[in-house]
Amino acid sequence: MKANDVIQFGSYPQSNPYSNVSEPIEWLVLAVEDGKALLLCKNCIDNIRYHNELVPSTWESCTLRKWCNETFLNAAFSAEEQAKILETRLSNPGNQQFNTAGCEDTSDKVFALSIDELERYLPNKKDRLAPATEVAKNHGAYVYPDTGNAIWWLRSPGCNEINASRVSVGGSVCGLIYDDARPHRTARPAMWIKAE
Repeated sequence: MKANDVIQFGSYPQSNPYSNVSEPIEWLVLAVEDGKALLLCKNCIDNIRYHNELVPSTWESCTLRKWCNETFLNAAFSAEEQAKILETRLSNPGNQQFNTAGCEDTSDKVFALSIDELERYLPNKKDRLAPATEVAKNHGAYVYPDTGNAIWWLRSPGCNEINASRVSVGGSVCGLIYDDARPHRTARPAMWIKAE
């Protein structure tokens, strides 16, 4: 396993929005170091809001974090597969552009990338582009008509306490638009696993 490889790990409904049949999930290997590998879901796998309420929230308290570490983790991976996913201590700094506060470090198995991680592992905008699955689109995900690319969440805060940053359909980081009447953004999970 090496950086830029694409591997299959776990399964989740993706191509057929009218059934609950799970299919293998493809992951992009972002890095391999010290016997572990950082994976990023190749596609925007489902339509998820960052937080279900318009109240101040951070990665520590948001709906997306709970979905990643409970709903998605248990739906997508067997007990044997979950044993290969590493509990990772995550740094959650604020957003320097908007001077928005972050939160305490968290420990997660599945997570959204931070702005810092995005810029480290995917410095080129074109490498950040990802389509939404058919299931995600059926659940309300917006895709850009010309490319099929979707908007996907980062765990870093956006311009204020009720907003998170995301990757646009063109690959830029944006944190200006509120997640109010536009519940059309997607989850593109990441994780560290044991490299074998």
